[in-house]
Amino acid sequence: MDNDLEEPIGLACAKIEFSEKDTLLAAISKIGEENFEKRLQDFTTTLNLYQEQPHLLDPSLPEFIGQLLLLLTKDVELRRKASKFIYVLMKVRGFKRALKCFPHEVSDLEVVLNLLKQESPGDIENWEVSYVLLLWLSLIILIPFDLKRFDDGCQEPLITRVINIIKTYLKSYLSSQEAAAYLASVYLTRPDVKEIELLPFISWCQEVLLVDEIRPRLGVLRALSSVFKRGRREDLISLSEPLFRSLSKYNLMTSTEIMLRKLYLKLVQRIGLCVLKSRVAKWRYQRGSRSLAINLLSEGTSQGKEIVDEDIEEDSSVPELLEEVVDSLLNGLRDCDTVVRWSSAKGIGRIANRLQKHFVGDVLSSVLDLFTVTEADSAWHGGCLALAELGRRGLLLPERLSEVIPLLLKALTYDELRGSFSVGRNIRDAACYVCWSFARAYDPAVLAPFLDDLARGLLITAVFDREINCRRAAAAAFQEHVGRQGALPHGIDILTTVDYFSVGMKPHAYLELSCFVGKYPEYTASLIDHLMEFKVGHWDLVIRDLTAKALRRLTHLAPEYIIANIIPVLIYRSTIVELYLRHGSILALSEIFSALSEIARTKEVTTAELVGRDLAQKSIEVTITLSTGRFLSGLGSDITKQALCYLIRRCCEANLCPKDGNRIDVWQSVIDISLQDKRRAVQKAAATALHSFASIYYTDSARSLIATKKCISSLLSKNQDFRCGYALALCEIPPEVMEIPAIEVIEALKKCTEITSDTEKWTDTRQYSLRALSIFCINYFEKIENYNNVASEVLQSFLKALGDYTADSRGDIGAGVRETAMDSIKEFLLFCVSKTVHIEEDLVVKIFQSIVQQAMEKIDRTRNVAGSVFCKLLHNEPRIPNIPEYELLLANFPKDDVVNINWATPTDAIPRFVQLLVSPVFCKPEVLGLVSTVGGLTASLVRCLFYFLNHFLMLENVNKFCRFVMRNIQ
Repeated sequence: MDNDLEEPIGLACAKIEFSEKDTLLAAISKIGEENFEKRLQDFTTTLNLYQEQPHLLDPSLPEFIGQLLLLLTKDVELRRKASKFIYVLMKVRGFKRALKCFPHEVSDLEVVLNLLKQESPGDIENWEVSYVLLLWLSLIILIPFDLKRFDDGCQEPLITRVINIIKTYLKSYLSSQEAAAYLASVYLTRPDVKEIELLPFISWCQEVLLVDEIRPRLGVLRALSSVFKRGRREDLISLSEPLFRSLSKYNLMTSTEIMLRKLYLKLVQRIGLCVLKSRVAKWRYQRGSRSLAINLLSEGTSQGKEIVDEDIEEDSSVPELLEEVVDSLLNGLRDCDTVVRWSSAKGIGRIANRLQKHFVGDVLSSVLDLFTVTEADSAWHGGCLALAELGRRGLLLPERLSEVIPLLLKALTYDELRGSFSVGRNIRDAACYVCWSFARAYDPAVLAPFLDDLARGLLITAVFDREINCRRAAAAAFQEHVGRQGALPHGIDILTTVDYFSVGMKPHAYLELSCFVGKYPEYTASLIDHLMEFKVGHWDLVIRDLTAKALRRLTHLAPEYIIANIIPVLIYRSTIVELYLRHGSILALSEIFSALSEIARTKEVTTAELVGRDLAQKSIEVTITLSTGRFLSGLGSDITKQALCYLIRRCCEANLCPKDGNRIDVWQSVIDISLQDKRRAVQKAAATALHSFASIYYTDSARSLIATKKCISSLLSKNQDFRCGYALALCEIPPEVMEIPAIEVIEALKKCTEITSDTEKWTDTRQYSLRALSIFCINYFEKIENYNNVASEVLQSFLKALGDYTADSRGDIGAGVRETAMDSIKEFLLFCVSKTVHIEEDLVVKIFQSIVQQAMEKIDRTRNVAGSVFCKLLHNEPRIPNIPEYELLLANFPKDDVVNINWATPTDAIPRFVQLLVSPVFCKPEVLGLVSTVGGLTASLVRCLFYFLNHFLMLENVNKFCRFVMRNIQ
């Protein structure tokens, strides 16, 4: 591949010159030859490299444009091709800069008009021709001669011809509409044209707006906006009010078209600017120096100033029309689409820049009214954008900051649940933008009273916000404040760690960066309080879980604050009706108790003594209250059970346990109910809690015996959920605290691994039972008599499970059983070898044969497990005795090579195992695996298999292989 094509997009931002000039000129010279699409694609790809540094194209731009314009005036085919190249140049460099390279002689006027006459406004394939020609015409039309001089008595007047072209393309559905709007602004503001055509053109635009067609409406709004941007105030002021009145009749703000509403507000703001004199308010706040170096050297010295004297001739009144314009823009801040709100905010900033001080104060008050609970999230977002515009222009005076900053801090934490989704991400992002703009707009002395609050708000958003763009925006705003304000507590130290890249990963931000920030006393309490107020009851389960873990780590930084202010609130919230808040409080309480138990151990006191007897007792009472039926049934009972089991586990680990037997039985009943739940996540949480619970309460032989009988009876139950739950429980019960009839448990687990007519589809049960059987036999090694026989029987059960190919509508559901069986074989067999337990040779051979068969599986995940298990058993130290064909296996699976093999990839796994077809020991299981794979639906795997099998048969003796196959299959 050519090196130029491999250059990554964006590398041009590090270049110092345009180095592809000759290559692109050669492409332009061959524009009429074959493979035009390929040349255009290469031309576009190369120029896109300079999107971030388009000025590097400037020295070469005249030569490019010159060659392309020569082609533009030739035949139709070359014109279309050249226009596509010119459009790419305009897109990258900007059409205004590119137009400077176009010729603009009087003779070119008729040429361009004739070329435009040959084009169709609706040509979808070649719209670039009309786009380029319209922009070229906008340059030529600036010739300093009266256009009537170019009229020919036999033709339509030139003024009329141009205006008709504009009207035609303003109704177009293509991008040439934008070029026509720009041409209209240039043409209609000519001294000799505006007197004749401006008023009729505006009347025509009003007629088009009456027609309910989106695209023509967009065209005329674009044209009118451009005219009011470029035209002289003296020429347009008399037309402003009539146009505004007519626009209000069309109900454009009620349209569902986003661009229509945006362009309407853009036109409205330019009408408002036309009413006002073209001057900048002298009263606005101006920061003395924008230089970062000078700012840092100033060491907080105030350099800002506010010029409060008004213009002498300035009127104290505002035209009624302007009030309506501002009202329209304020309503635009509530629009449901961001681009419309952004246009309104910029319009408010531009108009306020020309208003008197007290009028801007009224506008600011109207903007601040958007930050209320009765307003929608769109109004909050629009208000933030407006504040940023007012702030960066110096129109938000320092004395109003005391009103703005509290609302800004609320916007930094705005997050509301609406049905199945939340709103507020754009508000928080915009609030960070406001903070960023304030850092650049105000002198350090002005923001000094608010810096601590801003720093806390930005850091909270940077480490705890749910959205990555908000975290990064907050980190960038904090960096701006550190650089330009310089007085943030520990700003430099924090900035070097909490940066744009480090906040990208949410778990890292919650668990690592929050602790780094929290180690500074100025921020510790704020971080904890924010988690308590906004994140503990968050609607997102992931956020609630991360919040609990973050509180655990922050507990080590402020244990006294947590005990005094947080635990009582969590205890209260843990039993309220609101599901999210209840669940998050239980999780947070669990993690805090875990952290406090660690602190207590370091101080050599009990957790109850550290927390206080009253709080410890209340915590136990919470678990008893949660154990009632209203919390363990109904909506959300699954996550409540998980959280309650987790709380019981942490209480047991912290030794915050009930002494009363009845309350102990309540905890036991919660664990039993959760183990019998139909949801596997709840069962796993209960099994984990049982480990800690059993370590304390199963030391009583009577209670241990009851629990054992419960496990055995549940394993033999006809209920699938009972079997799954108690199989998981047996994996967690510590052997040192229980007296269990091991043989009875093993027999019960073996029965659970068998397939019967009633349990054929219970693959979950078989998976959990296989794992429990392996773990139980390992844990209770010392308590099982005649271990050699038991080990053989257990391995036989595992081998039988490797033949589980149960299928249903979901596919091969037995694959999970086979994978669990292979993992169980690995763990148990290696344990037996370490304990010198005798395993029959025939059993070892069957194990390796079965794993080789699974290694030829069509399911990547199963093949990956088989390959990993096979290599682990083959290369284990101490060596497993009686491995069949040991030398052949070592030759094909060297220890150093298999470490880097991805067994899930067919091209890595199949070539290794195909070599074993020459072995009479592995031929039959391999053929069985091959037959299963060939019959699969994965075409790429089948092709790969046939390729390597064919390659193998070409190298080996075909007759020998066939004899092996026939003998083993028979």
